[in-house]
Amino acid sequence: MPIPFMPILIGSIINAIPVLALYFAVSKNIKRLAPLVLFSIVYSAGNSLYWISNQVNLTLIITFTVLVVVGLICLYSILRHESGRLKSWFLASSALILCSVIPFVRLSLFLEEVSPTFFYPLIAALLAVGVVSLAFARGTGGPLTNGTAYPNGTITKTYATQTEIDTDLAIKGRSVLSDPNLDEGERARYRQALDEKDNG
Repeated sequence: MPIPFMPILIGSIINAIPVLALYFAVSKNIKRLAPLVLFSIVYSAGNSLYWISNQVNLTLIITFTVLVVVGLICLYSILRHESGRLKSWFLASSALILCSVIPFVRLSLFLEEVSPTFFYPLIAALLAVGVVSLAFARGTGGPLTNGTAYPNGTITKTYATQTEIDTDLAIKGRSVLSDPNLDEGERARYRQALDEKDNG
């Protein structure tokens, strides 16, 4: 049976609607909304494929592979661009849970009992988010140390301790200056520390 891509896409977009409400309740930065919404749609589409697939074929394998890759790219973008690691983990995990609410309610209305296997994709996705978040926090994609937060919640290294600056430089070296997310104050702190190290 061919995969009904259009109904799956429409259903996935509908499932992502609660994520919009969540995001605007937590953050007002609309520029960072796209990765979270796309992440939600990808998860919903994968969840739908999981439920309608009664046999494994090449098309299904390729589709799942594409969804996983796109989902990981979206997750990386969420973790990299949100101001705090806890906030980004919360947004990604909550998006997965919210995208499971509408299908669960829908199935509960038409079925007397929803199979426990309904939650398998959600559990697997939450575990994946947790693992990727931990890996990211250990330095695979962003600054290792937390820096200092402004009152609005933005994380910056401009006023970080010298130990934090030295830790980043010890691990990343001069490549830390190529991070496009650094502001001028942070870049100046790293340059100053590198100059002192070179001259010392």
